[in-house]
Amino acid sequence: MLQGDVKWGAYYAAETFILPSHQDNFGIVVAEALSTATPVLITNKVNIWREIKTGKARLLIRVAMNKR
Repeated sequence: MLQGDVKWGAYYAAETFILPSHQDNFGIVVAEALSTATPVLITNKVNIWREIKTGKARLLIRVAMNKR
């Protein structure tokens, strides 16, 4: 796990932050990436997706889960 200056340096150096999650309670890492002006690509299973969509600062992938 990256911490401190190394973590923030990684965000600033990244071209894109991708979180291909099937379930995430909030997605604080998404907010951190956005705070460094790094574009994010997330699924609609990350709980912060509504705020990202509303803010128009996103690429959002809708995930359909197979029900078994």
